Amino acid sequence: MIYRVKRALRPVRGMTFVEVLIAATILVLIVGVIARTTILTGNASRMAVSQGKITILGQKELLKIRGSLRASVHLFQRDTEGNTYWSKLDLGSVSTLSTSVLPEIDTYGAFGKDTSSNRRTGNILFFAKAVKPFPTAEEVAQWKAYCDATGHPEKKTSLDDLRLDVYRFSTYFLRKTGNEFAPGSPRGLDLATWESIPFADWKRFNQVDPSLQADVLEALRASNVGRKIDYLWTPGADFDSAFAQIQGDFTLLAVTPTSMPGWKIPSDPVFTRTNVFERKRISVATNWAQANFGVARFAAPTAAGDGYPHGLEIQVIGPASARQVLVHLVLIGQGGRGHTPWVDIQDVVSCHDL
Repeated sequence: MIYRVKRALRPVRGMTFVEVLIAATILVLIVGVIARTTILTGNASRMAVSQGKITILGQKELLKIRGSLRASVHLFQRDTEGNTYWSKLDLGSVSTLSTSVLPEIDTYGAFGKDTSSNRRTGNILFFAKAVKPFPTAEEVAQWKAYCDATGHPEKKTSLDDLRLDVYRFSTYFLRKTGNEFAPGSPRGLDLATWESIPFADWKRFNQVDPSLQADVLEALRASNVGRKIDYLWTPGADFDSAFAQIQGDFTLLAVTPTSMPGWKIPSDPVFTRTNVFERKRISVATNWAQANFGVARFAAPTAAGDGYPHGLEIQVIGPASARQVLVHLVLIGQGGRGHTPWVDIQDVVSCHDL
């Protein structure tokens, strides 16, 4: 006979208080690591998206500047002519920086950092550019229809074989955005782009057959013929003798301090943009941005007044037939949790000058 000995079962022991605390601590640590990883991943993702957005928008704006500069016929620099023309632009109520300056053209130089004896960098890009000459084929057709409508069919051939160059003044500069621009703040600036109404070439107009000049002025000024050009300009002339206004009797009145005191070059609201980056929550970097962002790569910075140069720098080198224009732009986005998206970009554009 086989006898089986029954062993006494050990009582089931639960977790001690210490073991519960250890398990809870480990669980909290694991949850914390997962949460932090999730937050960091989300921040990194948003940072990458913001960085990409700023880069794309900055490069897009540089491409616009490149396209506009390619049509340049005259670059204005920091001299009597340039400063005078700049002061005569009708910028409206735009809050510009009092310390903004035009660049100085260095015909035989190279791009590089300014020195105390050679301060050539500016933070205003200002030039006159050529647009479609007058008249286009469409404008000729509109003129012929205008002559029929006004009962002067004998004028229909007045624009045949005519070609007048047409120009616009274009400038890029920094403007303040609200109260954010202040010492210590890396933000508070936007890039403004301003463009004038069109101007016909006054010098070329003077070469037109005198018997046709009144008809040409009528065609330029007619609101239903092309672009409606009210003024003429002589490229390269001093400001006080460079402009003329087309009168109601289709004659010209020279624009002088006496004939039109306080006159300024009018803007074209269709092409003028004062909010390039601000509405996208992007700012041109100020002098107070982090040093590694790239502000003042070429200019010697100053904190006097509104400061200079901030995140827009312009240098111009080369002879008039082949100017080289360097545009350096630093943009920053809205930062969060210690991360600030930013981009440091530049471009060099070849263009012509008078």
